[in-house]
Amino acid sequence: MSKFSTDTLRARLNAENGPAHTNRWEVDLPQISGSTPGGGSVDGGDNKALAELCTAVRIPGKTLVTLDRQLGLEPIKVASGYSFDAFSMTFYLTQTYSARKYFQAWMDLCVNPQPPYTAGFYKDYVKDVTVKQLDKLGAPIYGAKLVNAYPLSINEIELNNQAMGSIGELTVTLQYSDYKIV
Repeated sequence: MSKFSTDTLRARLNAENGPAHTNRWEVDLPQISGSTPGGGSVDGGDNKALAELCTAVRIPGKTLVTLDRQLGLEPIKVASGYSFDAFSMTFYLTQTYSARKYFQAWMDLCVNPQPPYTAGFYKDYVKDVTVKQLDKLGAPIYGAKLVNAYPLSINEIELNNQAMGSIGELTVTLQYSDYKIV
């Protein structure tokens, strides 16, 4: 085991163009428009402007799914696939509630908001969402495209008079079928 050295750490960071700063990123949201399952129509608004209101996002992770297997007397776990956790994003709320309206419109493509609340076809509401980590100059250094994403939940918005002057935030959770490194 090697002994820790700040000089070695500094040299490693310099060799790899410095640390990745987690406050430098961009998100690319899909354009949301179309017909709801009940025959209505939705328009999610300006997806580019909405991306600028995103205050927190994560690059997705992947978890191996394993099965227990007995080889002689030795129990082992073997990989049998992988799974993804839900993906969450947080947005500042403006006076027009553009973030809430955008994700509500997307959810309306999934399930009609009017009785009898019919579900839409999967292919009609899934979209790709891309998240990229940026370097100091704003160039992408790593990213992930969430394939076949759709909103799973829109969190409640707390209104209270204790936090005078605070900005409202909206957190949404997306489900997706896979992701690709971009």
